[in-house]
Amino acid sequence: MHYIIGTEIYIPEDRAMKSAGPQPVNAQQVTKKAKGVGPFQPGIVYQLHNIRMNNENNSLHYTFNTNAGEQLVAEFSSVEEAEKYISVARGEPLPDKSNVNIGNIRRML
Repeated sequence: MHYIIGTEIYIPEDRAMKSAGPQPVNAQQVTKKAKGVGPFQPGIVYQLHNIRMNNENNSLHYTFNTNAGEQLVAEFSSVEEAEKYISVARGEPLPDKSNVNIGNIRRML
């Protein structure tokens, strides 16, 4: 499990357009309104507060608190699904769990 209690998700309200290659000196910086990722909306800080198993349908409930004092509960079928979803919302790749270094020993999982 990569994302633990206390993990924060924040999607900026505006994001700069990425440019490929060199740009002219007089080029204008273009910003675009960010879209939400699933239930996560731009401009709101979400902090992972609780993870619990729902035995009725064998799913996981991830509870997030917002900076406005509200709670958001997202349901996932597995930890892997939840981690992929959170990594997309955070805009970061998940670490490769097939190769793990523990001390000086490298283990294949």
